[in-house]
This record gives sequence, structure tokens and C-alpha cells, in this order.
Amino acid sequence: MKAVLLIGLTLLVLLYLLVNHIAGSRISANARYIAGLILLIAFLAPYKISLFDIPMPSWMGTDKKGGLTVTVDVSKDEHFSEITETGSLSFEEETESKPLDLWKTAGVAVYITGLLIYSFLTVKKHIALKKLLKRSCVPPSEALVWQFDMLCGKMRFRKKPTLCVCRDSVALALGAPFTFGIFRRKVVIPQNVCEEDAEMLLEHELYHCKRHDSLFRLLLVIASAMYWFYLPVLIFVRTLFTVCEESCDERVTEDKDDAYRVAYGKLLVRYAARGGALPVSFSSMGKKLKKRIETLFSRKRRREGYALICLVAYLWAFLTGVDFFVLSNTKVLQRGEICFDAAEGLSPDDELYAMTDELFHACMQFDCLDSIFLCQNVRETGDFSYLRMEDLYYKGYFIATIITESRDKSEFSAVSTYCDEMLAEFCIGIRLIYEGERKPDGSMQYTRFEILSESSLLDYYVWLLWPEDERGDTFRDLPEYDWEEGWEENVIRMAYEKDPDIVPFYEVLIEKVS
Repeated sequence: MKAVLLIGLTLLVLLYLLVNHIAGSRISANARYIAGLILLIAFLAPYKISLFDIPMPSWMGTDKKGGLTVTVDVSKDEHFSEITETGSLSFEEETESKPLDLWKTAGVAVYITGLLIYSFLTVKKHIALKKLLKRSCVPPSEALVWQFDMLCGKMRFRKKPTLCVCRDSVALALGAPFTFGIFRRKVVIPQNVCEEDAEMLLEHELYHCKRHDSLFRLLLVIASAMYWFYLPVLIFVRTLFTVCEESCDERVTEDKDDAYRVAYGKLLVRYAARGGALPVSFSSMGKKLKKRIETLFSRKRRREGYALICLVAYLWAFLTGVDFFVLSNTKVLQRGEICFDAAEGLSPDDELYAMTDELFHACMQFDCLDSIFLCQNVRETGDFSYLRMEDLYYKGYFIATIITESRDKSEFSAVSTYCDEMLAEFCIGIRLIYEGERKPDGSMQYTRFEILSESSLLDYYVWLLWPEDERGDTFRDLPEYDWEEGWEENVIRMAYEKDPDIVPFYEVLIEKVS
């Protein structure tokens, strides 16, 4: 999960808990139940769709150094390969990833260990509960079976749950009544219960079965296992257990008179005194019981809570559909197609002109034109006569390299630039793969839009530093350099010999890879 999504969902959870605590008696429990379910699904499926991109410019900007632009123009066929100038070139797929450092490895190991322990204990309790119920169940009385069948018919069950009656000693330990099972649903109640209490208990548990709350509770357990280390989610899960019970209380006492509510409240108090080992049981204690009683006897007019449901759903969609990013030391001047209008003032013979034109057509084909930004602090007047590569950004990342390559790798060209250490933290390379002949408007039929890996960028820039008689004709012919001890110092030394100003750029690339 991305950090911004986790922070956003955490704020939503805190907002939900605040609303449930302050205005819970004024909003229907069913609305709070649905809103909580939406948030639960958001935590269980923490994926971003990224339909929109919102830049977050940094207020603490610094001036950038002038970039040194270098170009590549290579033509290949069966007879020759010619390099006219040095440049940026990479053919590697983005499959390499930086190895986890020691702290990350330790953190992942601790998380997996906690997840496995929590899952093991949960499964163990589940198996023990099934065995205990199997041993302690007794045949229900005819009056109880008749009462159960009447309520099932009244609630129009397609598949009637199974009624299980357990001995009082076991029921006292487990906090019965409760529902159990997802596909084979069972309603468990104590053995010796009066007819009036049995009707309220059965109706409450049958509402759980009607809404498939066993599946809902399973999702709560999965969320607890996934986020066993994260206190806001654990508090949220415990709250949802209570809200689930409140919503069933609300359904049972709906359209009932005060006498019925008083009897139901006394029933809650009696079963609270019995305790219970399961969070899914009917009984509640302490603050949970107080909350259920307050909700039950609230005289304030309750609202349906549709606004709360819509607000939670909208904020979740906003967090998953919007991609936030921070631009490094820049201010957004233009976005989308207008960024490429700045290149029209350049000479058609300029390599940068050609590369921005290729990038424009590729972004049009892949429908990512709005992800391109023109950013510069020193040119807020709108004068684009001095356009440089370090002005272009893709989703908040500085474009250090633009490569165009035919699918058969017979032709390619590229343009790249050096930058200061601040921009190097956010630099990327874009690789465009095309096939066929160039169209009359200058565009190609692009088949792939690829972001180069960080190691590919480093390999290319090291290739620029390598002696021409040793590095080979292309970037792929670069000898192995990163397997010997002290290779980082050798790269920094070569960069210093070429230009001391580009040393910080190489230092950042090396740090990001190694």
C-alpha cells in the first residue's frame, strides 16, 4: 500500500470513529454498518487506480543548475553501426529491483511472523470451537423448533440456518447465543431459555444470518491479521464488531414499543453478566454494553445516514482514483499538450525538438498526456525560448532520458541530460518502442511506453564515462563494472575527471541502486 493511501484511509478511520462516538445515537446503526464495511473493503483491497494526477509543488524551492544536454543518433543495419555523439541508451526491461537492506528485511520478517502467528491462533480457536459445539449440542425442544421455524418463515430465508442448542455450562463459557459458519450457518443458543427471551435472541441472530454477518466477521478477522501491528485498524475492527451488534439490535426493536425495548435491554444486561469468550456473541460488557443500551433507548430522531455512506464512498474513491505526488524544487507552469507547444520555438534540427515531438505523440497514443508537466522556478514569466530537458516531468519525476527505438532494434535515438543531486532523486528514463514507417504527421505507431529501471540509467551514464575504445559500440556492450569491490569509487573518479559538476548526479544514482 502506498503511504499516501494508508494515511488517507487512516484519517477516514479516525473520522469514522469520531462520528460513531459523538453522533452515533443520531445516525442509524445500519448506516454506520455500511460505511464501516466500505472502509473495511478499502483496507483489504488497498489498490490505486490513478485516474487523475494532482501535483503538489514544493514551497521550499531552490535554483537548479543548468543542464548539459547530450544526444545520441545511432543507425543500424546489417553492415554498419555508427555513433555520432555520446548519449543515453538502455534496452533493459524494468525487471530489476533494489535489494532490500537489512532493516527492510528484518521488518518484513517481523510482519510475516506476526501474520502467521495471528492466523494460526485464529484457525486454532475456530477448530476448537467446532469441536466443542459438536460435543455439547443437545436436541432442541419442539416448542423452540416451532418458534425458530416461524421466525425463519417470517424473515423469508431461502435456506434455513441450523438451530444448535448447547448445554448451559458451554453456553456460559462461549457467551451464547451467536451465529457460526459462512456456508452452513448455525444459530447457537443456550439450553434453558424462556420463550420470551428465546424469541428476541433468535430474531437477533437470524438477522445476522440474513445479512451474512459471518462473512463480515471473517473480513474483520482478516483485516486484524493483515494490520496486527497498526493500532488504528485494530480499534476500528473492534468498533465494527459493536456496530454490527447495534445494527441487529436496531432491526429487532424497530417499530417496537417501550415495553419491548425495556425487556430487550434487560436481556442485554443479563447476558452481559454471563460474559463470553467470543467477540461475535450476543453478550457485551463495559463500554460496548453502555453504547448498545444508549442506542437502544435514544429518544433523538435518528437520521438514515445516507450522507455518511456517500461521504465515505466518495472519499475512498477519491483516494484510490487520484495520484498525489510532489514535484522536486519546482513550480508547475503548464500541463499536458501546452507543454509541448514550448518546443515549437526550437529549431527542427534540434535533438530536443525531435524527442519532445516523439514523446508528445506517444503520450497521445497511450492517453497519458496529462501526466506531462512543464516546471521551472526561474521562468515564471511564460518565456519558453530557453526550453531545456530539465523542464519536463512525468508524474512528478524529472525526465532525464527519452529514448525512441524500433521494435526490431535496428534504429533508435535518444536525448538525455545531467542534473543536480536534488533532481537526480526524482529522475527517470522513458523508452518508446515503435514499429512500421513514420506517418505524415511525424508520429510513429508506438507499441510500448516504458519507464527504465534505475540500474539501467546508472549503467548508461557509466557507459558515457567509459573510454571509447573499451566500452563497445553500444550501451549493451559495456563491460561488467559493478561486481568488484570499490566500483562506486571508480565511477565517481571517472565522473570527476570528466566534469566535477556531474559528480553529485552520479553519487545519487549509485546510492539509489546500491
